[in-house]
Amino acid sequence: MRSAITAVCTLFILCSSCTALTKRSFFVSVNDYRVYVEETGKGDPIVLLHGGLLDHRMWKKQVDDLSRSFRVITVDMPGHGLTINGDSTLLFNHALLKVLDTLKIEKTNIIGLSLGGVAATDFAISYPTRCNKLVLAAPGLVGWEFKEDSVLAKQSEDRNRKIIEKDTLGYVESFVKSWTDGPTRSPDQVNSEIRDTVKRWVYENIKRHQFSHWPGFTENPRASEVLDSVKVPVLIIVGNIDMKDIVMITNLMESKFPDARKITFDGVAHMINLEKPVQFNEEVKNFLISEK
Repeated sequence: MRSAITAVCTLFILCSSCTALTKRSFFVSVNDYRVYVEETGKGDPIVLLHGGLLDHRMWKKQVDDLSRSFRVITVDMPGHGLTINGDSTLLFNHALLKVLDTLKIEKTNIIGLSLGGVAATDFAISYPTRCNKLVLAAPGLVGWEFKEDSVLAKQSEDRNRKIIEKDTLGYVESFVKSWTDGPTRSPDQVNSEIRDTVKRWVYENIKRHQFSHWPGFTENPRASEVLDSVKVPVLIIVGNIDMKDIVMITNLMESKFPDARKITFDGVAHMINLEKPVQFNEEVKNFLISEK
């Protein structure tokens, strides 16, 4: 019995070691930038693109789950995370193309949340042959004017004042009210661990990058003008208590993308993958492994 237990324990340790060996982190040089990348697992590739003032860490529960069946790549966009900024003007779709070429990936699935959704959409429009499927969670959109939600407008004005006053902690709290709490919840109605974690990530990104080197996106044409050019299957995920503008963007995308399906998560605002990771992961896996 003891030898059998020892064998099982040894197998577990070996398997755990093998799993750990599949993860690596590195930088990809793009112009004068060094873009930080992490790669975990084997299988069909998935690129995960984070939200604004966040970074690759927001995807931990997705990486842990999806890397069991997929080759999962996280990328810190310019002005975010561990990416080292340069001085040149850099369109993020060019940076992502360089990452894919470096990894010898001809075609990939892309998942983006918020700013990451902007980046995913821009890349799919610019390099359609390099995309397999898209998952857009609470996406922004180049060409969309954020003016529909009075709560967001008021909070955006507050954040502008915080920048002028150099009140970083005040800015972070206002950011979390908009993009974690949402327009209808008070802070005490949100999971405190998630809220505190987002605050820490945002604070660290502001301190490291000082709002500089925000990723650039294609402006001519703007993505909002050519959504019907995205021919790949798209899964759109939105929370039912997110900002009104975000919900309206997802409605527009659903109507314009030739092959799109939208799912609405109840009781969640902008940070969908953090608040409902199990449901998020299951919907993503079902979409990626489906025939269509």
